[in-house]
Amino acid sequence: MREHLEVARVMVTWQEEGEFELPEPKPDSGLLEVINTQLFRNIVTDKYYSAIDLYFTHEELQEINDEALALIEAELNQ
Repeated sequence: MREHLEVARVMVTWQEEGEFELPEPKPDSGLLEVINTQLFRNIVTDKYYSAIDLYFTHEELQEINDEALALIEAELNQ
């Protein structure tokens, strides 16, 4: 799927190599055909729910960290 998505390919290249260079445009990249597939929708849905899970896990961990810091500060201030 990545080879059909120009932006994703550019960002992966940029992250790996540290350079940002737009690729030459292609007359027909096949993007519309890829987006219309069930596989693409399944992948996007899966990534969405994975990102949401990670977000809420991060929020829960942040709350635990905040509580731990408050306990440490209270102990140090006694």
